[in-house]
Amino acid sequence: CDGVVVVGVGVGVGVSAGRNSSTAPPTPAPTTEREALGILDQLISVVGEASFQDGDSAHSKAGEWLINIDPQSLPPEADNLIQRYLLAVFYYATTVDKTWKSCNMPPLGDSPL
Repeated sequence: CDGVVVVGVGVGVGVSAGRNSSTAPPTPAPTTEREALGILDQLISVVGEASFQDGDSAHSKAGEWLINIDPQSLPPEADNLIQRYLLAVFYYATTVDKTWKSCNMPPLGDSPL
């Protein structure tokens, strides 16, 4: 009886995998409780999935920070979730070579980058 179940499952997987060969592979399952809340889906709905294709992009870094590091741990329904994410994108996009030292203009002779 076990052999029939295994064969049935194996055939079902093989048939379903061959049907939609043009679709992208499924994304990995969430690994933390915060990832399971659907925050990333909200971010993707605002900026598009392509923004997260490169793990080193400002969008990916900001999403990772917002979901897993941000001390505020905003819930998905927070009014300022998207605003906070976009500000984090701005930070990561403007912090290429070194981190910000202050919110003021750099001193004369100090390169902003």
